[in-house]
Amino acid sequence: MDVFRIENEDGAWVLYKAHGYKSIMRAGNQAELIAQVQTLTAGKGAVIRFWSGAGVRELRVGAIEEDELGGL
Repeated sequence: MDVFRIENEDGAWVLYKAHGYKSIMRAGNQAELIAQVQTLTAGKGAVIRFWSGAGVRELRVGAIEEDELGGL
């Protein structure tokens, strides 16, 4: 499963790919970045991490394999 991170930087949202967190895309809203993750992963499962008031949260998108359900 691919892992991404979304952060707010200088008034724009930025999508990063895990493993070095390379910047992939900047957008005015998070929805565009989530759609980009779904395009990049072609509907396969992915995790998007982001900060919230309660700490780091994860959003899982796409198909999740049965063997990955144990980690939920």
